[in-house]
Amino acid sequence: MPGKVSYDQAKSFAQAFLKGQPHKAAIATTLFKDRIQKLGD
Repeated sequence: MPGKVSYDQAKSFAQAFLKGQPHKAAIATTLFKDRIQKLGD
């Protein structure tokens, strides 16, 4: 993903991701944890 992402880009990505991923809950949890960890650094 590019360094700066617009709201519309993020929204479209999330919608496409949720439609096409069979293990979306596990992947989303991992992404969320990674983002929280980066905020703490």
